[in-house]
Amino acid sequence: LVPVVSSAGSDITVYITFEGYNLGQGCYVEPMRVDNVPSNTTAGEVTVKVLKELGYRYEADGKSSGTGKGSDFYLAAVKGFDTGSINVPDYIASHGGPSTLEARQTGNDDDYLGEFDYSYMSGWCITVSQDFINRSAGAYGLRDGDVIRWQFTLWGYGADLGHSASWSDSAHYEHADKGDLIRALADNPRSELYDLGLEALNTPLAAQNSVDAITDAIESGDAEFDGDIEETDPYPGSETLADFTELEKVVDRAKSLKETNYTAASWEAFSKKLSSVEDLMQYNRYATATTVDIAIIQLEAAIDKLVFSSSGGGGGGGGGGGSDETASPSPEPTPTADVTADSAPMPISVEEVYGDVSASSWYAPDVAFVTEKGLMKGKGDESTFAPNDPTTRAEWIMVLARMSGASAANEDSSPWYKATLDWASAEGLTDGLNPNSATTREQLVTILWRLNDSPESGADLGADGENVSDWASGAVTWAVEQGILQGDANGLRPKDDVKRSEVAAILRRYIG
Repeated sequence: LVPVVSSAGSDITVYITFEGYNLGQGCYVEPMRVDNVPSNTTAGEVTVKVLKELGYRYEADGKSSGTGKGSDFYLAAVKGFDTGSINVPDYIASHGGPSTLEARQTGNDDDYLGEFDYSYMSGWCITVSQDFINRSAGAYGLRDGDVIRWQFTLWGYGADLGHSASWSDSAHYEHADKGDLIRALADNPRSELYDLGLEALNTPLAAQNSVDAITDAIESGDAEFDGDIEETDPYPGSETLADFTELEKVVDRAKSLKETNYTAASWEAFSKKLSSVEDLMQYNRYATATTVDIAIIQLEAAIDKLVFSSSGGGGGGGGGGGSDETASPSPEPTPTADVTADSAPMPISVEEVYGDVSASSWYAPDVAFVTEKGLMKGKGDESTFAPNDPTTRAEWIMVLARMSGASAANEDSSPWYKATLDWASAEGLTDGLNPNSATTREQLVTILWRLNDSPESGADLGADGENVSDWASGAVTWAVEQGILQGDANGLRPKDDVKRSEVAAILRRYIG
């Protein structure tokens, strides 16, 4: 039975839930009716009373933590809610948030569920009758019939709950008003449709028409109701979703190639990339245009890098030319610089383009590559590359826009990065931080990792692993395994600001 919590005096009835659907854990406290609540009671007071009477220990900020009444009350964590089974909804990772694997790697190191568990943006958010509270729950006075929903946000400070606030991302989806459903479930705990109603409550994207239909059926006692739970579009701006047409053409071309025509090593690398692209097409139904555009670039590069076998004959479209795979060894790493993956000829003369890049510098081939591809440009009048300058977040977002082909109409805006940041926000690639702040090496590879659907990796980081942030661990191990991120005499330096020359090197390895 759903318990009813009573308090002295009688004025109003309110309802309350505690929900963890962003971790795939459903309701921690199913819909409850709280009767005989004094009319001047706050949402914080009811929260504290319910947790105490149900036997849950909690942590809260402020002097009012024991009563829940006061403008400083904030619910930080609750003991015993977390089941340990994490299954992050697809739309969170697709909006730039952690995948299930990354959330598990970040983890929860105690018995309490609260701030910074599974993500650095996580914590408890509260709505009262669909009002996303921007002030303390301990100062929010309740009215008769109000519904208190404590929901665990994993990413975007409530954006993954369908809310937005001045400090958060835009809402990730248009969420249904489930207040009437919660009231119906709490008032009818023995309904034959209770489980279906609870499923609708725990379905983040449940469409309003489905929620309303199930609510009506529960309230009317319609035991024959068999409606489905339809879901709303987690991308209201559906024009940002990917068109797979061009990618399908490249995949068809790749699948027409014959393994016998190429060397074993080059075919293995090509096959791995083709497999990851096919997984993207099959499993990532929320892929953005950026993700697909980059997949096209990478797969075409993988085709171009195929090496013809001397015994297999020519044939097949694409291939890197040459009769074997023998190549000159790469030079030893410079003590303080990322080194390029090979010593292939530069496509352009960097000394003629930039006055501060010598053809003998370790990064010259990388700068030439990104310049020829149009991914990076010089600074000021574009006569200098500034290879040792840190890369700002705005500069990195512009690189991603150029990779996707989205920047052509954006680079004349004022400030120069405004339109591109708007594009990146729509793609779920930004987190709202200062665009002029520097990007770290681990931040940069984390975005590339997510664009590749956050694959698992078995790379051993050794002593460097201690220097990698928990949230970036999966990305860094993947980048090292793929040869995208390389260290020097000082190790991987994951938290160092990434230099423009290093960005060029990483991009060259990533794209191929």
